[in-house]
Amino acid sequence: MAKPEPPKTGPAPSPTTAVVSDPLPATSTPPPATLWRTIWKECRRDQLVMAAATFLVAIYGV
Repeated sequence: MAKPEPPKTGPAPSPTTAVVSDPLPATSTPPPATLWRTIWKECRRDQLVMAAATFLVAIYGV
């Protein structure tokens, strides 16, 4: 399910951008608010639901 991330040539990603499975180009590092807006636009609702479900299963082991 998880896609391997392409190698980055820019600066090391911050913890905020490291969570994103499809990272933004290394040349642009937007502030967190812009990052979340981009994630919301680019991800479909079902992808967000699957990510939340995976997160809950990983924590609670449901």
